[in-house]
Amino acid sequence: VGHLPPEIVSNIIVLVARSYHDRPMSDNAPPLGWIKLSHVSRTWRTVALNTPSFWAFMRLRDPPRDITALDELVRRSKQAPLSIMLGGCMFRTFTVTDSIAAQLVRTQELQLYMPGTKLVPFYEGWKRNHPLPVLQKLVLNGLKPLTVVRPSSRYTASLRHLELRDVAK
Repeated sequence: VGHLPPEIVSNIIVLVARSYHDRPMSDNAPPLGWIKLSHVSRTWRTVALNTPSFWAFMRLRDPPRDITALDELVRRSKQAPLSIMLGGCMFRTFTVTDSIAAQLVRTQELQLYMPGTKLVPFYEGWKRNHPLPVLQKLVLNGLKPLTVVRPSSRYTASLRHLELRDVAK
């Protein structure tokens, strides 16, 4: 492990961060558990700190702990495209939503897990005020009651994947 070239270590840590991020929100794993890869050795730490895409996976559900981590993740991700997953009680915390809204211009993937009564106004407000020019994947989970969501091409020109989960009448 200690003799791998930095490029290989960078690829490994980004792949692991991506696979960790892709786990279901219902998974009780620590939301930022993938960061432990930066603790393997000094070399891996240095590589991680110099790999903005490693920090671009934001899986947040537990304020205020996750709020503290959010600013650091945004800073370390520099201008890398972001993958954001928000769930649980994160939507009760306007600080988080405002912090993330400022980063939507570089968000490539956005997954929102919340009751539909809160989800649609939340999403529509973000969409209206913050274009999502590089958004390729949008997952909306918890559309109860059934609600029509219309991603506008004006704000989401790059959208390739729209997923509606846990939809009910």
